[in-house]
Amino acid sequence: MKIAKKTAAFLLVLFLGIQCMPLTALAADGTLSFSDPTAKAGETIEVTVKINTAEGPIGDGQVQVTYDPTYLEFVSGVNATGEAGTITLSASGNGIDSELAYSMTFKALAEGETTLQAVGYTAYTFGGEELNLTLGTSAVKIEAGDGTQPAAAQQPGTQTMIELDGKQYFIADDIPEALIPEGYEKSQLTYEGSPHTILVHTGSGQKMIYLMDTQGEGNLFLYDSETDHFSAFEKIDLSSDSYILITDDKESANIPEDYEETTIQINGKVFPAWQNVVDTKLADFCLVYAVDNAGKKGLYQYDSTQKTYQRFLPPTAEKEKQDGSVANKVTTFVEENLPKIMVGAWGVFLMMLLLIVILAVKLRHRNEELDDYYDQEYDENPRAARGFSSEDYDESDDDDYDYEEDYDESDDDDYDYEEDYDESEEDDYAYEDAYDESEDDYDDDYDYEEDYESEDAYDDLLDYYDDDDDYELEREILDEDEGFFDKRSGKKRGIDLI
Repeated sequence: MKIAKKTAAFLLVLFLGIQCMPLTALAADGTLSFSDPTAKAGETIEVTVKINTAEGPIGDGQVQVTYDPTYLEFVSGVNATGEAGTITLSASGNGIDSELAYSMTFKALAEGETTLQAVGYTAYTFGGEELNLTLGTSAVKIEAGDGTQPAAAQQPGTQTMIELDGKQYFIADDIPEALIPEGYEKSQLTYEGSPHTILVHTGSGQKMIYLMDTQGEGNLFLYDSETDHFSAFEKIDLSSDSYILITDDKESANIPEDYEETTIQINGKVFPAWQNVVDTKLADFCLVYAVDNAGKKGLYQYDSTQKTYQRFLPPTAEKEKQDGSVANKVTTFVEENLPKIMVGAWGVFLMMLLLIVILAVKLRHRNEELDDYYDQEYDENPRAARGFSSEDYDESDDDDYDYEEDYDESDDDDYDYEEDYDESEEDDYAYEDAYDESEDDYDDDYDYEEDYESEDAYDDLLDYYDDDDDYELEREILDEDEGFFDKRSGKKRGIDLI
């Protein structure tokens, strides 16, 4: 029976432990690859795209690809649709193959090199598991053809060169429609004396300028007209109607304390990031600086495990520096061990409550025992329970004192009798009357002797005092009374009766 109970308890603990174990859903890996074709200006050129995974049959896959319409013009494609500047690739697996294939056909417009790149994707295995793709790019080389010239030479007027991170750029006015983010529209800006087409956010007024390098590769950059600062960015879709633009503008970022600068790679681009170096629990998180779809700038927290972004809310007040004081140490200890402290406090409370209950029960039993004891004492000696007042004894003592005075008066009467006897010796009749009065007095004394016998009853009364503290007092009273009676008895015995 004990073995069965132990086995059941072990299985229950094992089941609960399994339920409490964190379940981490890991995304399957895959790759997104492009071909790198070469063609002459004026010819058609085909670019192939493939999604591969080693996790089994592949399911659905959708990719957004951007290109530079200055060099290429989209003609057609397999599993591909698009417009100037962007193409959407979409295909579904058959449950057997682990690869999805796409193709895009372009017309080469100008001599130079350009790049096709993926700006977003969703891909799954045939079982519905999300794929984490490693993104590649396509480097397209266009050679000179009959009557063609480099794309940079097609830009009107004299170009103002802009140097960013060691590379030379110029402003390109032909902005691909596919690159224009939601909330931005085209506008005009005069830059160093030359008018240019740019993008302006309709709400915040944030500006974007399309820059192209000497190799003919173009990208949009955030532009601050007050500081004349260009910032590269990468668009991240948070939902169907919201996005953020992660930038490399670390000068405008207000980084909180305890964070140190590092880097993060997003879609092949490197951006500055900041990581907490004090709290080890935040090792999988870092901060990036971004602009949301409303044009507001701020810090976002990136979860490297779940690949998600969340707006970062800085503390309302700057955290006070730790000075190593006892108060700070106690505060830190309480914050780090609050659950344990709460459990301990509840334990102390329950122990105190149990102790109070035990004391209350014991006191109640003690009171009941005292009540029983007093009831028994009353039953055995009700007079003692009621109490014997010393005033009663004083009254008795006063009665004895009055009796002594009566006796003295009687003694005086006897003395008067002798005088009467001497004076009336010849008067026999008078003597006989006096003698009769003496006999009456003697009878009174005899009555006193009878009263003396009541001393035994008085002794019985003193026997009530059993307490050791009253013993000496009782003996003194008794000795005085015995002496008194002895004195009275002696005096009585010394009377001459004639």
